Amino acid sequence: MSHSFRSLASVFGTAFMTLLGIEAYLHVSCRPPMHLDEVDDGIAALSAADPDTLLVGSSHARSFNGVARDVSTQAGHVSMVNVPVENGRWSSYAWVIEHRVRPVLAALESIGHHRLTRFILLTDTWDACGTGAPEWNLPSRAWQLRDFAKDFSTHGMTDYNRNYVRHETERLLQFSFLLNDRGKGQLVPNVLSKLGITGQRAIDDGSRLRDWQRDFESHWRDPRCHDLEAVKSLQYILQWAKERGLETWIVTFPRKPATSTELGIRSTRKPFMQFIQATANHWGARVIDLASTYPIADEDFLPDWDHLTAEGNTKFSKWTLSHEMAFLREAPKR
Repeated sequence: MSHSFRSLASVFGTAFMTLLGIEAYLHVSCRPPMHLDEVDDGIAALSAADPDTLLVGSSHARSFNGVARDVSTQAGHVSMVNVPVENGRWSSYAWVIEHRVRPVLAALESIGHHRLTRFILLTDTWDACGTGAPEWNLPSRAWQLRDFAKDFSTHGMTDYNRNYVRHETERLLQFSFLLNDRGKGQLVPNVLSKLGITGQRAIDDGSRLRDWQRDFESHWRDPRCHDLEAVKSLQYILQWAKERGLETWIVTFPRKPATSTELGIRSTRKPFMQFIQATANHWGARVIDLASTYPIADEDFLPDWDHLTAEGNTKFSKWTLSHEMAFLREAPKR
């Protein structure tokens, strides 16, 4: 028994020391993990800034951080706040608006602050899809302690609410490169580059391209992307904005050009935009299709093929504020 315990302790000790060694190497040789804004950051900014404009969207909402900074710099009388919901869809945006945005706005209004007069919903085709299951990203990206406590008291510890515990643990251990790289994918390319290994991404790109294209081409034909609950969530969001009297815009985010095809544009992009335009007309919102108008290039995207590089975000901000969304420089009419 004693021998088994010592063996087990030796294994755990070796594993622990190995992890410490890896962390030490990463701290010395790699850039710190990039902090990515989450719902909490956006809600804190909303509470502090009492902005003219609020944007809610998926992780792509982070590309509007530069837009918000440029708006504030170029037009000091205008402010904009972005709330990014990682892996978000209409259903998760609706939850965030109901449970996080509404209470903050109510608190601001209770002390006489009510500047918010413009709302932007950032969206794309995948937002219309549903899984038939609760949004897993809400516990990890949008919940507060009271949300976890309420769910735990009803269901006990489950795989779903455990996402909250995992995320909070990662926040407490944010000094760890390994933990904080989850979902970001920065470390492997960084380490491979340090080791002089650069060819793998090209191989991966070649094998992934057709999968991305096929997904785009078949997206709107997938029954899950005509999800009734998702559409109800979109309607809730637009109804909320209309009831508040907000100037409302629905904006689509551009995708990497290589992943788009003529078939995908005909079978997915066009019918999706027709649906969005009809829905916007019903609720008195306006539409901007950056996916069709923004002059983006493949090299503007990160290796994940989904998000813009730092240089791409700078380009995006300058172009957006000079073209389709120049109106952001002006305060909305109150």
